[in-house]
Amino acid sequence: MPAYITVAFEFPKNSKLELVRRFYGHFVSESVSFSGVFEWGCSPDLSMEQIIEWNQQKLNEDFKLGYDEDVSNDYRQVLFSVPPFTECRVFILNGSEWVSFHCIVPECEIDHSNCAPLLAAAGRVWANLPVQIID
Repeated sequence: MPAYITVAFEFPKNSKLELVRRFYGHFVSESVSFSGVFEWGCSPDLSMEQIIEWNQQKLNEDFKLGYDEDVSNDYRQVLFSVPPFTECRVFILNGSEWVSFHCIVPECEIDHSNCAPLLAAAGRVWANLPVQIID
């Protein structure tokens, strides 16, 4: 497994209503498109709508994966096509006071000349959602 660089988006817990749909709606663009689900405890043919519904239900239930719990119960990780990266994945972490979306790409593939799609996605999220921190 390669090393990844992460762009994390942190939201206050009280903003979780429809947050999953709203986040992905602003994250996606002409240069960032849905390409599937990360096959980790779930069916490989889930649609974006199915992923959104699953993840939002989990968030509404304030779900946190336990140490001895099967990964099939966790939030679904979304794969995006973001040229020139060979992989772009977004996963959700649910904390006690915040919800965060983490976008990861292989560290060896990113540099100042090709990060524009990720910067633009972060800008759209920042401009349209109640994000507290982008790190």
